[in-house]
Amino acid sequence: MAAPLMPLHVIVPGAGTAGIGNSPRRGCGASRAPSPDDRRYFTACERQVSTVVAGRSRAYIQTMRRVQSIDDHTASAPRRTSVVLANDHPGLRRSLRSLLEREDDVDVVAEVSDYQAALHEVAIDHPDVLVLDLRMPDGFSANRIERLRAVSAGTEIVVTTMLMNEALANEALKAGAIGFVVADSADRELVEAVRRARRGLPFMSPRVRRAVA
Repeated sequence: MAAPLMPLHVIVPGAGTAGIGNSPRRGCGASRAPSPDDRRYFTACERQVSTVVAGRSRAYIQTMRRVQSIDDHTASAPRRTSVVLANDHPGLRRSLRSLLEREDDVDVVAEVSDYQAALHEVAIDHPDVLVLDLRMPDGFSANRIERLRAVSAGTEIVVTTMLMNEALANEALKAGAIGFVVADSADRELVEAVRRARRGLPFMSPRVRRAVA
């Protein structure tokens, strides 16, 4: 069993004995050689300190290992592609969302049904990709794509449409869109278009590509 702790004046170098009567000084500042009791006391103290330090060192190492494990997992996990869906058909919008969210690397962060709402979401969320229906109620014009790009230069735009219109595809791409998907091919093409857009690579539905070639 460890020796009981000695009074504070014993372990403080040079400490006196004020308030303790006329007991002789003991410790590093004492004028006499330390007694066997002093040596046993300091040996016990050293052991206690060593045990505490070793325990804290082990706890610190274990904590750092857990932190490193979390960092390694975070670094190895691919960042999900954030997407805003802009389409005025609720049923089609739900279908597109379901299609995209089946993928582990895609996250639909918002849905909107008109251009002004799309502009607002893009300006606030700065998604990686905007999937934009060209035929929403407030219409389409090339300068709208240009404005969307202006409020969030890092957001790539993949346009969708029910119509396979070569002139419309060319106009959208010239305005700054990076992808063009015909809606009835979205189940086969939209995921690829979004992934390519995230990497800054263009995509065009093969049928439209053949038509504009």
